[in-house]
Amino acid sequence: MKILLILFLAVSLVVCEAQTDYCQLPIEPGPCRAYLPRWAMNSKTGQCEVFIYGGCRGNKNNFKTLEECETLHKDCMDPIETGRGRAYFQRYGYDQSTQKCRQFIWGGCDANRNNFETLEECQSKCEHGKSHCAII
Repeated sequence: MKILLILFLAVSLVVCEAQTDYCQLPIEPGPCRAYLPRWAMNSKTGQCEVFIYGGCRGNKNNFKTLEECETLHKDCMDPIETGRGRAYFQRYGYDQSTQKCRQFIWGGCDANRNNFETLEECQSKCEHGKSHCAII
């Protein structure tokens, strides 16, 4: 039995992928000389901006369309809103000032996309820089 366990562990591949907060990466055109209009999140303004990508290197803060840029960043960039209504739903939202997900009470109406049912869902979507490992 021990041999099987050792064999399983030896054959198992552990993949650890550190997630990077693309929103915080600098806008990087790269060293090449192509002229490719792209979109990137400006971490100082919290807005997606157009820039000219040279075609090589750069980083992951590089999107072909404004919609692609905004979709990736929108959920976590919205402020936490308790909303209207008299319901008492325990929800989680990403607090940009602490860069952590926190609990809040949602009234049931007028939610934005920074409104997650579980802490785990919020953390997986918004808290970056953590290592996520899976055995394959």
